[in-house]
Amino acid sequence: MLSAGISAEIVKKKENSSPSWIPRSLAYLLPIPHTLYTHQPQEGKLNTENFSSLIGLFFCNGIYAGGGMKFGGNEALLDDESLNVMAVSKQPLIPLFQSLKGLVTGNFTSSPYLYKIQGDHFNFSSTSSFALEADGEFLGYFSSFEISKAGKIEILPAHS
Repeated sequence: MLSAGISAEIVKKKENSSPSWIPRSLAYLLPIPHTLYTHQPQEGKLNTENFSSLIGLFFCNGIYAGGGMKFGGNEALLDDESLNVMAVSKQPLIPLFQSLKGLVTGNFTSSPYLYKIQGDHFNFSSTSSFALEADGEFLGYFSSFEISKAGKIEILPAHS
């Protein structure tokens, strides 16, 4: 799984501030409340879709992500020749927790704050930098990248 935005910020905080004696699963949970409170939504464009208050993007090759979370949704398949992408926009607190529950269980309810798309190639661009992580490893901050089903991730030069 590759993610951009708030989830990558959580991974970064986990890597930078969690003592080694804290169990790995708990180390991811500890930075969540502070990150939810402080993370600012950003503008971004995924292929042709514009987002004005994006807080996270999740690119999945199947149902499961770390810890059994179902970020790809229950219909995502490893062998279907496509990536499942979930875009999450800024939202009030109650719908946010419902969205988080859907991301964990894979049971997404219809919401104006969640945007699901399938495809084999995605381009993302933004006027600001997004935190990026892959499989729990923080990659850095980028204003544009491409990802394809073939497993290729290409970080593109920043826009001037």
